[in-house]
Amino acid sequence: MLSSCMMVRGDHVQPPVQWPLPAGLQAKKSLSLNVVSESPATQRSASSAAIEQYRGTATKVYTESGIFSPVTIGAGSLSDVNADITVIEDAGEDSSFLPAFFSILTFTLLPGYVSEEVKITTVYRDRAQKVLGTFERRERLKHWVQFFLLFAMPFIDGPESVSTSVLSDFHRSTIEEAHGRGLF
Repeated sequence: MLSSCMMVRGDHVQPPVQWPLPAGLQAKKSLSLNVVSESPATQRSASSAAIEQYRGTATKVYTESGIFSPVTIGAGSLSDVNADITVIEDAGEDSSFLPAFFSILTFTLLPGYVSEEVKITTVYRDRAQKVLGTFERRERLKHWVQFFLLFAMPFIDGPESVSTSVLSDFHRSTIEEAHGRGLF
């Protein structure tokens, strides 16, 4: 079946004005990332490929920030700062069955629409596992699926690049806010 999917975001979370952040003359702190994923609708975690994508995006953004060196993956390490990141993808309630049924029935000649909310909760802890701060970011993503979008696809970003962009902006704005509060 030839159909295409376009994803748009709600743009509630904006990337920082300056990136990487100014680290100043202070020594860089070591950071340990623990990334997990949940899906409230299915009560199970995301696939291992999705979790690897989340970890890769988080590692890249935290390394690019210029504040941390080194950035490692794993919980409970002896790093200066430990970041526990939980990614939650929740299908929206406006995703009803009837429009999706008609879209599938017409082989996506009629557009299908799916909405989901992506939420990231980041908890920063010090070496002694004392909580330094908790941050939450959320964004609504909308997926349009239609046959005629196939011709527009070479000119727009695909769903995976939009998801990666949203996750990167979540991490950047969280780092910017935590750095502004003086947590690290």
